[in-house]
Amino acid sequence: MDYLAPILTFLAALVGIVGDTFDKRKKGLRKIKITGWIVIIVATLGLFISTLETKSKIQEIEDTNITKTKLNTIALQQINQSLLYTEDVFNVLYAKYSYDYKIKQAKANWSDKNFISYLSNLNLLSTNTGGFLLEGESWGHFISRQLQRTNNRLTNTLAIYAPYLSRDEILAIEELRQCNLFQFLPEYNQIYSDSKEVEKQLTSINFPQGDMEQFLRSYNKLKQVIYIKEEKYNDN
Repeated sequence: MDYLAPILTFLAALVGIVGDTFDKRKKGLRKIKITGWIVIIVATLGLFISTLETKSKIQEIEDTNITKTKLNTIALQQINQSLLYTEDVFNVLYAKYSYDYKIKQAKANWSDKNFISYLSNLNLLSTNTGGFLLEGESWGHFISRQLQRTNNRLTNTLAIYAPYLSRDEILAIEELRQCNLFQFLPEYNQIYSDSKEVEKQLTSINFPQGDMEQFLRSYNKLKQVIYIKEEKYNDN
């Protein structure tokens, strides 16, 4: 099909060159000889087929773009779902922070310097106080479990949808995944396990200094990239 239009155009030109297409002695349509009609028919067919091919290719490109847009939307939804585990962590931690300091605020402000300082001094070995966690669960285990879920889901999303994500989206995801906090949590679990095997168990484990600020910066950056893309789709 792709070659038919140029072949017909070539044949029309060939017939036009070789054949005698017009009879100058006659008038009107009678001037057109059989070879002339053949040229007209072949050229018309070539034009018609070429038009169909062009329309088909345009439609194919549009369909491909629509598919890519839909898959990108699905990927962004998966990223948002991944971050819900992280949001759960910080909402619970902010609720504990507000409870401990008797702060009355409708919406959690994760960027509050006092809150970040509070997190940096949080004893990850401490267990449930105030009904925020499961009975007997430590803060370290709760945070580790939820953030690992975020990391796993982001990894799976990249593995499936990377071809349909923009460069900025991939970079923002990778920046979050490479945060020191994600690297620290497996170490925390190992430290916790090792401490139970020695005579003098650890009484306190805290987040490394600066890890929380780095994590929240990368988290906010990824959310901003997603938000901008969602706004673009909504405008369209």
